[in-house]
Amino acid sequence: MKRFLKESIKLISSAFYVGYLPCFPGTWASLLAIGLYLLVQKDILLYLTLTLTILCLGFLTSGKAEEIWGRKDPPMVVIDEIGGMLIALFLLPPSIPLIGITFLLFRFLDISKISPVEIERWKGSKGIMADDIWAGVITNLIMQVVQRMCRW
Repeated sequence: MKRFLKESIKLISSAFYVGYLPCFPGTWASLLAIGLYLLVQKDILLYLTLTLTILCLGFLTSGKAEEIWGRKDPPMVVIDEIGGMLIALFLLPPSIPLIGITFLLFRFLDISKISPVEIERWKGSKGIMADDIWAGVITNLIMQVVQRMCRW
């Protein structure tokens, strides 16, 4: 049973092993999130349910994954990027330019770790998930303004 739990944590936190991709696993996970967005964006209840489920699973598994892999915020853990990117895209229309800019802004904010508080110092799931949630919220707020100004 312990092995099953460990493998389940790896499976979920790595977004079904997307986190094992050799180059830029967080970027691949963000692209996966765009695919999920395109599948469910027309149904707000389904979108919210999916996003909240991913965030909850991220909080439940990412800290344990950190313990399993024995390193802080391991690159294999990408469920945080999926949750953050879904937040970034929330209530935005499915416009290719808008999605592209949202993706680039989210990745910039996620990688640069720009934040008013030092989220990276937080331990476990809270630290892993918080920076991507923050990047998603900031990206979404910026893109809501951009979308309204440019009328995409």
